[in-house]
Amino acid sequence: MNSMAKSAILSPKASEIEIDVFSNKSALVLFWLIACHEELKTKGFSINEMARQTDLSVGLVHKVVHQLEDQGVVLSQGLRTRKTFHLKAAEKLLQAWVARYSLLKKTKTMGLSLTSSQTPEWKKIGLWPALHTAASELFQLKTTNLRTMEYYLPNWNKLEKVVDTLKARELDRGYELLLIKPYYSALLNRVSQSDSGPWLKAYYLLTILDLCHFPLRGIEQAESLYRKADFLKTICPWNSLESSIE
Repeated sequence: MNSMAKSAILSPKASEIEIDVFSNKSALVLFWLIACHEELKTKGFSINEMARQTDLSVGLVHKVVHQLEDQGVVLSQGLRTRKTFHLKAAEKLLQAWVARYSLLKKTKTMGLSLTSSQTPEWKKIGLWPALHTAASELFQLKTTNLRTMEYYLPNWNKLEKVVDTLKARELDRGYELLLIKPYYSALLNRVSQSDSGPWLKAYYLLTILDLCHFPLRGIEQAESLYRKADFLKTICPWNSLESSIE
């Protein structure tokens, strides 16, 4: 069968190769859609606008958005360069994301015991709050008495140096401090450039996603964070997400 015959059978959409929209860079589009969902339902957005907001290539944004269109998450209006997209099913997107993503299955971690009682300056050694620590320190959620700490270490090549600086000792099981190589490092990079507005909401969402499948009181904390966030509660109630969490 020649290429002309193939093109007569397959539509342009059907012939496109699917990508993982939940991957590190592609998910910047998803984070922006969820963070701005109320505005994007009515005002809509263009591919070029989304590329500017996420600092991704137009080609990658095109692939992500058109795959979401195929899945019924967004709707398009207009033709070619005048085409705009509207977020139609934020709830469907969020449910699929919660079901698909599990932090501990996606990345590396190291559990540590701290031998010094002195509190280190986390920012100076390149750490970012994660999980329960992000929930309490960044988002002011005071619903747990856990004394463990969790931080992202974006530059995993500095792991040995950071452990030495902290005067910490690696543990086989459990932890006082958990260091995490972030799966969504592209998001942390965006937050480092602008830690307010939509990207702060995206960080909030990331914390919930990380907690949903975390074995140490994760679901409990994820639910508390979710119920506190007005921008998420308007998408769907928490109980509509629970069935997506195994």
